[in-house]
Amino acid sequence: MGTFSTAISIGSPDGRRWESLDALVDTGASIASVPASTLRGLGAAPMRTERFTFAQGETREMEIGQTWIRIGDREVVTLVLFNEEGTSPLLGAYTLEGVFMGVDPVGKRLVPVGGWMARAAAYPYTRISRGDSPFHITARPPGASSDRNFSSVG
Repeated sequence: MGTFSTAISIGSPDGRRWESLDALVDTGASIASVPASTLRGLGAAPMRTERFTFAQGETREMEIGQTWIRIGDREVVTLVLFNEEGTSPLLGAYTLEGVFMGVDPVGKRLVPVGGWMARAAAYPYTRISRGDSPFHITARPPGASSDRNFSSVG
């Protein structure tokens, strides 16, 4: 797909102060990533650590928190990785979904997208329970006379 950058703003947790940044759009990244000093300077604080695997294969425990992000005219409180100094800000999949934006790979730009609730609409009678497997899903599509059973593998 190639990569591209876009203008974003990171806000303080109370939404009163903002800092403009260019961020690399990276749908392979889980969440937004911003240098820790930028986040702390806006008053954001880590809330816990999570394990992240980086493109080079390295796995590390990293601090994450929550704060405001603005992309164009869309704003949302999102998860952010407190990344090392000198790293480029990234926009990950979770943040893009939160502001209902998708990637136009040809135009190398972000585009508005709608939400998706097809599974809930297609199977309104879905039940999830523990069975002999790690989980067991019983679903009855509209108009069906009996349940169809699906079980996870491993």
